[in-house]
Order: sequence, then C-alpha cells, then structure tokens
Amino acid sequence: MKKFTLFLFAAILMTACSGDDDGGDPTSCGTVCSVPLRTGETPGAIPASLVGKTFNLTYKLLRPGGPIPDGATAKAELTADKLIFTYDNKCVTMKNPHSDHAHNAGFRDNCVFNLAFEVSEVDGELNEINVGSLDGDFYGQFKE
Repeated sequence: MKKFTLFLFAAILMTACSGDDDGGDPTSCGTVCSVPLRTGETPGAIPASLVGKTFNLTYKLLRPGGPIPDGATAKAELTADKLIFTYDNKCVTMKNPHSDHAHNAGFRDNCVFNLAFEVSEVDGELNEINVGSLDGDFYGQFKE
C-alpha cells in the first residue's frame, strides 16, 4: 500500500506541472501549474472586477523564511481562472484556484516558485497577493 500511495503522489505531482504546454494560449506563459484541490476545498475564481487586468507589484516581507526578498518586484496577470505570475525572469501560469469566500482566490505553484498565492480584492480593487509556503506558512505580500 505504501508503494501505491507513493506512486500516486508522484503521479499527481508530475501531472500538476507541464512546461510549454500552453498551446499558444495568450493568457498563459511557458509553465502551466494546475495543483488539484484538497479534500473539502471549494473551487474558486478571480473576483470579476480583477479579470483581464495586469498589476506591477512590490513585495513586502513580513516573516522571514520565504524565497522572495523585501522590495522585489513582480507582475501578475489575472483571468477568470488563472494567475500568471512573473518574478525574477521566471513565469508560471497557475490554474485551479480554490476559495473560502468571494473576494479571494488561492493558487498553489509546485512547479516554479513552490509557493502559495492568495489574490485578495477589496471594493473592486486588488488589495494584495499574499505569499506563503505550500504548507501554509505566511511570508509576505505583493501590493501595487
């Protein structure tokens, strides 16, 4: 049973990331990452007021331990169901968002940055993109 569980876990990880499989999709970049929802998670979507927008962001480190330094800049492009995130000349298109309420959409990237991102909207505007570990440790946030 252990071998089967390990095999299943490895298969999920291998299928979650795929390089250059965006099929020419202009709303993607080279690496597409689609981490399956966890048991009990609700599928999410980018809040409608943010769909189709691109944001140039600056990172504020709030807790040590993350791989992104304070003051780093990044670009985030949002579609209804994707976060296209570019930092340090690397890009990942994250699919399969999860959400616990209508103003947030969470994405996991186990393909390029190995981080979790939570897009937050307040009053129709981007509030922040929180950044944390895939295990739930909070590191900081990107803001405009």
